Amino acid sequence: MYKENQNYLKPSDNTKIWHYVRYGDFLKIIQKQALYFRRMDLMQQSSVPEYTIPPKIVEKYKANHLVAELLRRDEEIGDNGTFLSQQQIRQNYFVNPWTMSNDENDRKWMYDAYTYDHQDEAVIIESTYDCLISSFMQNDPDEVYVGMVKYFDHENQPVETILQPSTHRPNEKRLEKELRAVTMNNGRESNIADIFTLPPVTDRCKEIQVSLRKLIKKVYVSPECNESIRDSMKQIVNDNVGNVFSGIFP
Repeated sequence: MYKENQNYLKPSDNTKIWHYVRYGDFLKIIQKQALYFRRMDLMQQSSVPEYTIPPKIVEKYKANHLVAELLRRDEEIGDNGTFLSQQQIRQNYFVNPWTMSNDENDRKWMYDAYTYDHQDEAVIIESTYDCLISSFMQNDPDEVYVGMVKYFDHENQPVETILQPSTHRPNEKRLEKELRAVTMNNGRESNIADIFTLPPVTDRCKEIQVSLRKLIKKVYVSPECNESIRDSMKQIVNDNVGNVFSGIFP
């Protein structure tokens, strides 16, 4: 179920959002009537870690009792201030990413960025912020938080990048204008102390049930998608979601 959380900044309700998936993954969404949330520590796409904490930031915030606890745990495992223990924090977050944009040029840029290696099978889901939050089932025990990612530069890194990694990304990623739906491994928000008492996380992703008819406003396929896939997509979408298949991505 969706739950408001002060750590997650809201956009306006009618903000358009876009979700880019492969054809096979879209079929899973249809089959399971669910969105897939990937474990946060497995989402790293760059060879340069997003969440490396510079030494001067460690020094700046080490008076914070939670940061101090991380440093103590790092010392216990023989790691000197690079926050290996923060990996344990990230393992407990599961993320479903969307891109916010009402601008056609932004959409085209994001389409190329997200689908460069599978444009022949790319599927694009269009929704809005309010449709996304209303699509989560109220009887689902897993809490889901939704909010805009806050971007930071490494020179002025806020302490929240250590304690709330699911809501922060480096400035280099700001063009993505990311909106995240986030859930926790145990289905509810956990503080740092709770996370360290939990067993190791083995799941790589979580399924969260949604109403696809509430969520999906339009579905597009890639211009490179072959005609047979386009035809099957139209039938699948019409049968399971309604008359929202909009053809080739503009």
